[in-house]
Amino acid sequence: MQMALEYFFVLVVVVRWYRWAIQLVRFWLSWCAIGVRAIVAATYGLVDRPASQPYLNGELPQANPQPHPAWSCVPIFPELKFTNALGLTFVPGTAELAVWEREGRIYSFSNTPSVARKKLILDLHDRCQGWDDSGLLGVAFHPGFATNHSVFVYYTWVAPGTVVGNPSNRPPEFKKGAYHDRLSKFVTDESGSALASAEIVLVDQEGDSAWHNGGGLFFHPRDGFLYYADGDDRRAPTQVIDQDLFSGVFRLDVDQRGGAVSHPIFHQPKHGKTANYFIPTDNPFVGQPGVLEEFYALGLRNPHRMTVDPVSERIFIGDVGMDQREEIDVIEPTDRSGVNFQWNLAEGRGAKLRTPLRGADRGPLLDYDHGDGQAVIGGYVYRGRRLAAQLAGKYIFGDNVQRKIWVLDESTKPVRKTLLCVLPEGLGPSSGSSYIGLSSFGVDADGELYLCQMSSQGGGIFQLEPNRATDAVTPPPEFPRLLSQTGAFDDLARLRPASALLPYEVISPLWSDGAAKRRWMALPLGKQIAVTNGNWTFPEGTVFIKHFEMPVTGLPGAQPRRLETRFLVAGPKRAVFGATYRWRRDQSEADLLEDMVDEEVSIASDQGSLQRAWHYPSRTECALCHNIDAGGILGVKAVQLNRDFAYPSTGNTDNQLRTWNHLGLFAPALDENGIPKMAKLVSPDDRTASLEARARSYLDANCSHCHHSNSGAWDARMATALDQANIVNGPVSLDLGLESGKVVVPGHPERSVMLYRLKNTGATKMPPVSKNYPDDAAVELFSQWINSMAAGPVP
Repeated sequence: MQMALEYFFVLVVVVRWYRWAIQLVRFWLSWCAIGVRAIVAATYGLVDRPASQPYLNGELPQANPQPHPAWSCVPIFPELKFTNALGLTFVPGTAELAVWEREGRIYSFSNTPSVARKKLILDLHDRCQGWDDSGLLGVAFHPGFATNHSVFVYYTWVAPGTVVGNPSNRPPEFKKGAYHDRLSKFVTDESGSALASAEIVLVDQEGDSAWHNGGGLFFHPRDGFLYYADGDDRRAPTQVIDQDLFSGVFRLDVDQRGGAVSHPIFHQPKHGKTANYFIPTDNPFVGQPGVLEEFYALGLRNPHRMTVDPVSERIFIGDVGMDQREEIDVIEPTDRSGVNFQWNLAEGRGAKLRTPLRGADRGPLLDYDHGDGQAVIGGYVYRGRRLAAQLAGKYIFGDNVQRKIWVLDESTKPVRKTLLCVLPEGLGPSSGSSYIGLSSFGVDADGELYLCQMSSQGGGIFQLEPNRATDAVTPPPEFPRLLSQTGAFDDLARLRPASALLPYEVISPLWSDGAAKRRWMALPLGKQIAVTNGNWTFPEGTVFIKHFEMPVTGLPGAQPRRLETRFLVAGPKRAVFGATYRWRRDQSEADLLEDMVDEEVSIASDQGSLQRAWHYPSRTECALCHNIDAGGILGVKAVQLNRDFAYPSTGNTDNQLRTWNHLGLFAPALDENGIPKMAKLVSPDDRTASLEARARSYLDANCSHCHHSNSGAWDARMATALDQANIVNGPVSLDLGLESGKVVVPGHPERSVMLYRLKNTGATKMPPVSKNYPDDAAVELFSQWINSMAAGPVP
């Protein structure tokens, strides 16, 4: 019995020792793990990936919130679809409508909502260069079509069989002499169709660019002349009427009446041919030595749509702008002296023009900045009956990029526009940033208005419809009203970010009127950044946050003035949308803004309170820079993040790309050993770097979202070699009055348009959004860089 007890006690001791040993081993392993993690933490900026669900844990909307306007765009022919419909008109003497597609086809169909069939009238697709700001741009049926069966077509002609491009790829913008702005006549047969081979060419204007080809085309109800509008071909001389038929409105007598009405063509364009029409005798420049007498007005950049009101006989032109302003221009019926709409001397209203000016100076009736839209689509004065109570005699127009539809109010001074609604986006891929939006308006024989929607997979034709007060409206998804409700910050007073946010910093920041900025990203857990040929694509639901505050000057210990906190959301189909929260004066909270706001903010300094202008951008202004062509997301890219960053949560400093790679954020993963050799920008303030590297880094950060390989102008990206970037002696569309102005003229800051725009804070400022003050350090940097280049002869 005693021996059994002794064995029992020994067993208890062994078991207790075993348990203690297990605990000791576990304790030792845990310390080893902590040690390993400590070693890793000392190596990388972060050990664990921040955990976030899409759309900042579901606190933000999954689509861009849209307002509920008083009007809607309603499909009118639901059974019909058109590939990139570019215009609509009626067929005189019939009950039919005609729609033309950008890629060269014209269809007719019955003006009945239930219509399900369309008939091909004309097919020019083998010689009509579309897929860009080009193609079949205008169609006008002769007023006597019922008897002469004549239809006039304005399109971008290329040699048959040489058309290039598709829904995802644009054709080359510049091809010397390859693109022709062609106005032709076709005659339909008894079946109502016309043969492409039976073309009667009136104007064959040789050009170099697929862009800025105008497109307005109509017969005037009083004089019966054919009016058409062409743009500046991107590089053609403007303000001249004795070389080529560019940058103007042209007036032709296609019936060749002769006598006192019109006379034969006296002069040919320098780079083209004209025939088969006469010149109206009362055209404004008739009889002037050497001029092309077809000119009726001049000074237009890209008059995509031009229409005439049959009642007032006023001609309305939507002229697509460049950097700042979109214009609605008007030719009054009393104008007989050749109106000059100022391009390329000016854009928008309020510009100081050089004299003498050819023709009669005329500014726009209405202009608006690129916060409202980026490509105006001229429309019609409404003369129908269906909506006469609300819109009779009002001019309706819109914007291609933002798809907004406006009504013009001329009862106020200055003239205003009122938003009616937004056209739904077209389906399918888009080779350009705006080829899924509003392309044109049209009217039928009764003056009823239609809207054309672009789409590579089949767009629709729409009409305006007022919303009834009794219509049930489902509230749209919206951003939280307060910054504190977004879940982005655990402590708003201290601006302590939530654990879901990953902080980061860029090398070359965007100029923001001297404001200091902090940045964070919330990448959905389990998702990765797709890396393709150096380009980054962020998964849906990724959220970026940027906080702006104005530093205090000369007062140690004083707190900076918080201004705004912006959100940018990566939505479905690579779309991005944003919102701005404006901080209250007491700095306790920030409120969601519905629209842009300009205010004077007080900034503390050692000289007392200073007043500084600050611009809070609207959501539509976010799209100016964060556009599809630029990839939507701007500063978050390898060349900007390839730098060390001190991570607040660990106290460790590490290269951001290396830390992100360690956290598994990239697919495929980066070669960690190759990160130090990867390209990167330099800080413009880094005086150890070359002037060129500092200036090019500044351009990459501030300008490349608009000036890149697809922009057709100079290329601001650091990755593009300087001799390939079209910067040095690069051509400009607007020289701003600088003698022999170019983008950058070596050794001549006074002739360098880029430097002029950097200095400017008016209508020609660059960057164009949220800039009230010039970046003096950048102005000095670019002055030094331009002066350091060897001055050469004026090209």
